[in-house]
Amino acid sequence: SSGIQRRVRGDPKSVLCAFFVQGTCQKGTKCKFSHDLSLAGKSEKRSLYADKRDADEEPKEGGMGEWDQSKLEEVIAEKHGEKNTRQTSSQICKHFLKL
Repeated sequence: SSGIQRRVRGDPKSVLCAFFVQGTCQKGTKCKFSHDLSLAGKSEKRSLYADKRDADEEPKEGGMGEWDQSKLEEVIAEKHGEKNTRQTSSQICKHFLKL
C-alpha cells in the first residue's frame, strides 16, 4: 500500500484506494481500502487559506463595497454610538503601577 494509505487511522474502508484510482490495485476484494469512487470527494484536501463560500456566492447588491464615507460613518455610529460606550474609571490597577 502507498505511504498515504499506511498513515490512515480508523477504518481503512473509509479511505479510497490510491491504486484503485490509478487502475493498478491488484488486491481486488481483498484490498483493505475502499474501491467506492463516491468517497473521492470526501477525502479531498482543502486549502486552509481559501474560503470556498466566497467562490460559491455571487456578490450581493448593496454590500459594504458600495458604501461611501458618510454611509460608513453612519453604520459605525449606529454600532458603536453612545448606547454602546463603556464605562471607564479613573482608578488604576495596582498591577499596572511600577513599584
